Amino acid sequence: MLINGVTEICMTKIDVLNIFNEIAAATHYQYDGKTTTHLPFDLCQTEVAPLLKKYKGWNCSLDDVRTFEQLPTEAREYLEDLENLLGVPFNMISTGPEREKLIIR
Repeated sequence: MLINGVTEICMTKIDVLNIFNEIAAATHYQYDGKTTTHLPFDLCQTEVAPLLKKYKGWNCSLDDVRTFEQLPTEAREYLEDLENLLGVPFNMISTGPEREKLIIR
């Protein structure tokens, strides 16, 4: 799925996920008796239930990570799966607020 012509995206603040045993991402939505990848136009008038895919957390600091390959296996799998779901690659991943904590792929 191409999102508005976007060809690359940036993942910011992945380090805030360091403490979770499990991470969930909505892959589909259910509303009006249907399952879809699109949200309805009016979220105030439609009851929507997200369908979640769960990922194993990495439970470690990313302070010393400077390359994609140095990320914990669980973090790489999470990012790669999101790339597949979105159909666009992450070209930048920030592992902290400092400039040197920006991974450029």
